[in-house]
Amino acid sequence: MLRTGRPKARVLVVSIPDLYRLWEVGHTDSRATRAWRRGICPALLAEATSTAPADRARRAAVRERIDAYNAELKAACRAYGSRCRHDGGALHKVRFTLDQLNPLDWFHPNATGQGRIAEVTWRSSGLAN
Repeated sequence: MLRTGRPKARVLVVSIPDLYRLWEVGHTDSRATRAWRRGICPALLAEATSTAPADRARRAAVRERIDAYNAELKAACRAYGSRCRHDGGALHKVRFTLDQLNPLDWFHPNATGQGRIAEVTWRSSGLAN
C-alpha cells in the first residue's frame, strides 16, 4: 500500500534491540531483579537469577523469537525494494549497559539509552553523511 500510495517514499527499517542483553547485564544486579519481579517482561525476565533448565529455555526462546523477527524485518525491507534501507542489524548489535536503562523498571532505555538508539539509527539511515 505504501508503495502504491506514496511510490517515492523511502523506508528505514531498524532492527529490534537485543533484549536478551538486558537479562545478561541485569540478572546479577539486585535493583534490576527486584524491579523485574513486578512483572516486567516475564517471558524474558521472570526468575531472572534462576539457572533452571526451564528458565534458561524460556529466555533462549525469547532470544530466538527476536532473531526471527529481525530476519523478517530484513526480508520485508528487501522485498520492498531499493527505496528501503535496513540497518543491517546495527541496533540489535548495541551492547546496552545498565546505566542506559530507566531505574524504575530496568527495562526501558533512559535518556542516555534513547540517545544511543538515536545515534545508531541515524548512522544506519544513510543520511548522516
